[in-house]
Amino acid sequence: MAKSKYGGVYWCHNCNVPLLTKDFVHEAHCDLCGGEGRYVAFDLKPLFDEERKLLEECLSITIPVESFISHTRIVTDGRTYCHFRVDDGHISLKKSVENIDSKRDHEQYGSNEEYWQACVDANRTVLEAIEAEALRFIRETAAEYEDCEWAILFSSGKDSVVAAWLTQQALGKTIPLVYADTTNEFPASIEYANNFATEYGFDLHIERPNGRFLDFCTVLDPPSHFARWCCTVVKSNPVSKYIQERGEVLCFDGIRAAESPSRERYPRVQPSRKLSGQISAHPIQKWLGFGVWLYIFDKGIPINEEYKRGQWRIGCMLCPFNTPYDELLVQSFHPQVWSRFERILLDYADKNGYSSDWIYNGQWKRRKVSHQFHNVVEQRTADTQVTFIFEQPLERHLLEYLKPFGELTISTTGEWRIQSDDQDSFTTGQIGRHRIF
Repeated sequence: MAKSKYGGVYWCHNCNVPLLTKDFVHEAHCDLCGGEGRYVAFDLKPLFDEERKLLEECLSITIPVESFISHTRIVTDGRTYCHFRVDDGHISLKKSVENIDSKRDHEQYGSNEEYWQACVDANRTVLEAIEAEALRFIRETAAEYEDCEWAILFSSGKDSVVAAWLTQQALGKTIPLVYADTTNEFPASIEYANNFATEYGFDLHIERPNGRFLDFCTVLDPPSHFARWCCTVVKSNPVSKYIQERGEVLCFDGIRAAESPSRERYPRVQPSRKLSGQISAHPIQKWLGFGVWLYIFDKGIPINEEYKRGQWRIGCMLCPFNTPYDELLVQSFHPQVWSRFERILLDYADKNGYSSDWIYNGQWKRRKVSHQFHNVVEQRTADTQVTFIFEQPLERHLLEYLKPFGELTISTTGEWRIQSDDQDSFTTGQIGRHRIF
């Protein structure tokens, strides 16, 4: 089993608890017994009761209560209990259930609460170290950008929750939470954001796009790996409104390097690649997800209900980057939302000559758009003002892609214009039938 450059999760078989590494290089040591752990997984999430019961029902098996999950692998007592897979919306065992001794070691802890406390205590040295480092980073970064406004980008996911908690502890003052309601959110996430802000004394700013995600899907066609319009139209666009009203803003977030190869390459502090005026700072960039979970349990921070239903990450409910298991969870717990999106996919498939298999085997996620680019933009500069002119006409729905850049107006003759908020530039063109991409 390959190890991670971030250390991964190990297991103390003496105390039957998972362990984090101290510096992502050395072996893990248990603070309870002093013993060394054995590598068990790249990362782990607690298998909460609601998800466990769903898996038991779908797989017709019994899963020990104090188990963990690593995507489609269930881990019990530091060993693989079973693997499962999802095909065409159906879940099945991929590997037979392992024999687990009926007298399980951590029955010695008496209850789930005692077991989780043991997990935290076994990792106390690591948790204190990564907390101290994150607090130091936040204070130093805030001091470097003391002339900027500060904010926390908040999604109700565990990572942004811990980033918000740490930022408040480090700076000793209330920092605004900025929540981008993409209209593609889990209902529990909106409720969680409001409750978290109230309980811990944050000012919550909810920013929304100029339309609803599912409506955009009928205008711009469903998103895919290669047509990720949603990231701009319903996510970056709302946040840009908050940033543009305030100039330069230092934004703390919960991005972690272990989440993806691209995030692994992010500088820890960097100007946003999408939004002018945003400076992104990542306090928990080097944390593993399991470390975030332990920290949440240690501090008694409330948990978003969607994690209890099985979500590995909290973000958009409908996403082309969701795994088949993610989709199964949405279908199981939010059937009405999935039904409406399924109808949009079926309409698109019918219009473009695809069978229903195009949807149910995941081909919609890999939908490509033709890239027939032309030299269609001319730049003109007069004094301090810059004008970008689209010489070829654009179809009306393509203008949705340009809304994050400013206010859109369309004349009765089909001429459109986008004025930037700083009044230094504008983009103009004509509505027509010519497609440029």
